[in-house]
Amino acid sequence: MYEKFGKSFTDILALKQSFFTENAPLMEKTMRYAELYTAQPPRLNCKICAALLPENPDFIKHGVPYVQCTTCTQLNGCHEDSDAFCEQVYTSDSGKEYAQAYSADDVDAYYKRRDAIHKPKAEFLIEALRKFGEPVDDLRFADMGAGAGYFVSALRSLGYPATKGYEVGKAQVDLANFVLEADAIELTELHQTVELCSRLDVDVMTFIGVFEHVQNPRAILDAMRKNPSVRYFYFCVPMFSSTIFGEMAFPEIMPRQLAIAHTHLFTRASIEHFGEEFGLSPVAAWWFGTDMMDYYRSVAVTLQANPDTAKMGDAWGQEFQPILDDMQLAIDKQRRSSQVHMLMRFDD
Repeated sequence: MYEKFGKSFTDILALKQSFFTENAPLMEKTMRYAELYTAQPPRLNCKICAALLPENPDFIKHGVPYVQCTTCTQLNGCHEDSDAFCEQVYTSDSGKEYAQAYSADDVDAYYKRRDAIHKPKAEFLIEALRKFGEPVDDLRFADMGAGAGYFVSALRSLGYPATKGYEVGKAQVDLANFVLEADAIELTELHQTVELCSRLDVDVMTFIGVFEHVQNPRAILDAMRKNPSVRYFYFCVPMFSSTIFGEMAFPEIMPRQLAIAHTHLFTRASIEHFGEEFGLSPVAAWWFGTDMMDYYRSVAVTLQANPDTAKMGDAWGQEFQPILDDMQLAIDKQRRSSQVHMLMRFDD
C-alpha cells in the first residue's frame, strides 16, 4: 500500500482564523447540537460493524456519552443520528447554518480555499491510482456529499471535467453551481444516497469528510459493492486520536473532532473491519491531521480569554508555530493523526 505522511499548515492557518476569534459563538453552537443529539434515541449497535454496544459509556464530553465498540473498536456516540437530527443539521433552512463553515465570500476566495485544502486531496487520489497501475485518463468520479463543490472543482481542474457531485444542502449546491456551472452539483435528498451509490455509472466514488456524517454507512458500503461500475472508494474520515483528549482537557474551547455532526470516530481497526466485511482492499493512505493545530489553538484561545495571560498569546504563537509542522509530522508517521485520506478498491 502506498502511504504518505504529513501536510504543512502554512497554507491553511489563515483560512481557519474564525476558530481562534469566534470561539464563544462556536461553543454555543456546539452545546446546542449536543443537546439536540442527546435528545435522540439511544444507539444500541455499532455504526460500523453493527455489533451490540456496551451498556455503559467510556466517557462523557460536553454532555454527550461515548462508548467504544468491543468488536471493531469504532468510537460511537450513545445516541442515534436520527432523521430529525440529520435534517436539523444538514437541511434545515436549506442547510444554511451548516454551509457557513464551507462557504466563500467571493469567487477568488472560493478558488483559494479549493487550492489550499481540496486540490492536494484530489492530486493524492490521482497519484495513488497511477501508482497502483490504474489508467486514469478516462476514469469517472462521483463526489458524494459534495458540499460547495470544492473537491469536484479540484478534480475538474486536474483534467476530469465529467466529475459530478451530489449534495443534500441547497445553500451549498447553489454556491457551487454559481461558481462552477449549472449542473456541477446535483441537489439530492438525505435518503437518496444509498440509491445513488447503487446505480451511478462511475469508477470512483468519493466521500471527503462525509462518510462519518451518513446515517447508514453499512448500507452505502453494500450498495457500492453491488454496483458493477464502482471499483474504488476514496474517503477522508476523522480518527479516534489524541485530539479527543485535548478536547476533554480544554472543555471551553470549540471542539472540531468530536462534536455537532461528528457523532462517531474511526480507528485503524474499524476501517480494516469494514474493509474485510465489504470486500475492500487498501490501495493508499495519506496520514495528516490537525492534532497540533488544535492543541495550539486551544492554548492560544485560553491564554487570550484570561486578562492575566492575554499578552502571552503572541509569545505562544512565536514559540509554537515554527515547530507545529514537525510535531504533527511525528504524529502522522505513527498513523495516529486526527484524520486519514484512504483509497480502497473493491475486490474482484
